[in-house]
Amino acid sequence: MLLLTAHLLLAQLSAPPPPPEPPRPFASPVTEPVWYGWQTLIADGVALGFATGGVVIQQTTPFSPSGNAGFPLILAGVGVFLLGAPAIHFRHDHPWEALLSFGRRLTFPITAALLGALFDLMLHNAAPIVSLVGFAVLGPGACIALDGAATAWDRPPPPAEGPARVEWTPFIGAARGSPIAGVAARF
Repeated sequence: MLLLTAHLLLAQLSAPPPPPEPPRPFASPVTEPVWYGWQTLIADGVALGFATGGVVIQQTTPFSPSGNAGFPLILAGVGVFLLGAPAIHFRHDHPWEALLSFGRRLTFPITAALLGALFDLMLHNAAPIVSLVGFAVLGPGACIALDGAATAWDRPPPPAEGPARVEWTPFIGAARGSPIAGVAARF
């Protein structure tokens, strides 16, 4: 029995190890555009939540000691609106899109407010409701729609052509009775 145990132990120790697992291939490269607009929409939703919460607090507590109880939330909402989506574009390695998004977020609301005020002046309205709606809804809404739907795409890189490939082949032989040697190449 001892001999059989020693023989089995020796067989286990001398057995070759199992072959290693073949390496797993990397994930296939992205060949189609990938939409990351959901991230910009979340950032814009957070901005809207901050600003709305600040306005609600400001309206419900008008007699607070400082008088500006909701102002920090409104300021946070404006900050997230101005910097949220551009930061996401920048994180996705689109610095120019981040810069354009920041520019749109500065100019679209102001332009909408100016166009609304001009419209109010043309209609001789006493209450500037159109400019308020233009500033609060149309300008930021255009930015949000443009960032979320049109520009928030990771496009696949163009197919790589690879480096120039040269194949060299040495040869030795005889031609018309004379020995020859050389190198052939294919580009």
